[in-house]
Amino acid sequence: MSILQFELNKVLSRRFTLILLIATCILFPSIIKVIAHLNVIKDNVPEGLFVNNISFAIIFYAQSYFFIPVWIIAIVGNELTNGHVNRVTFIKSRDFYFSSKLLFTLSLSLLFAILGVLSLIFSVTTSPFKYLQVEFSYYLVFFIQLLFSCLYFSILLLCITFILKSPIKVFITYFLMTFLEGIIFSIFESIYKIELKWLPFHLVKTIYLRNGDSKLSNYYNPFLEDFNSLVLPTIFVVAITFITYKIFIKSNFATLSD
Repeated sequence: MSILQFELNKVLSRRFTLILLIATCILFPSIIKVIAHLNVIKDNVPEGLFVNNISFAIIFYAQSYFFIPVWIIAIVGNELTNGHVNRVTFIKSRDFYFSSKLLFTLSLSLLFAILGVLSLIFSVTTSPFKYLQVEFSYYLVFFIQLLFSCLYFSILLLCITFILKSPIKVFITYFLMTFLEGIIFSIFESIYKIELKWLPFHLVKTIYLRNGDSKLSNYYNPFLEDFNSLVLPTIFVVAITFITYKIFIKSNFATLSD
């Protein structure tokens, strides 16, 4: 059985993941459409900023607590605590399981990239702006940005999940890390005029935010503007993945399946 088929069968055969998949495919585009509507009606956003604002919203909400974190923390975390890892590694290998989870994050990122682009197209075509036109090249580059942004974010969450193992511990750690990072970043930026964009979650968010700080004004696309800015987050993600792999293959699986 291939790794892709292995992961796909698990998603489609489990009630929770199947419901989550259906809910994601329905709720995510719906939320983006509501945001797009409010952007025009309530915020009176001009035509020239509409696409930029919706692009930011798509990536921002994909990485919010209700979407990608739920998929990573709940599903992978549960596998690390219910004995699933023991069974898979006994039949296959530790390398197989670790690779399957990396493929899982890639598939998840691809899902949100597709949903995101479709949501953007739908928001543009149903907007009240009569002369709003978006080139195909914009959708293509945005798809690439959304894919990489979700992938790097997912891998960082996956690594934290592998290290901590417990879904509850991972969620608490994720919440505290993002909360504390925001406070530390704001303090250093306001007092010392230093942007700590190398903080873990800020760093992976530099794929769509200039300094990793989640503000609409910071949104940009490095694939169009500053390709060199992709180097540091890429090195970080590769390094943290390698370190996590080394920890995982030496882990005590009795602890993983408690």
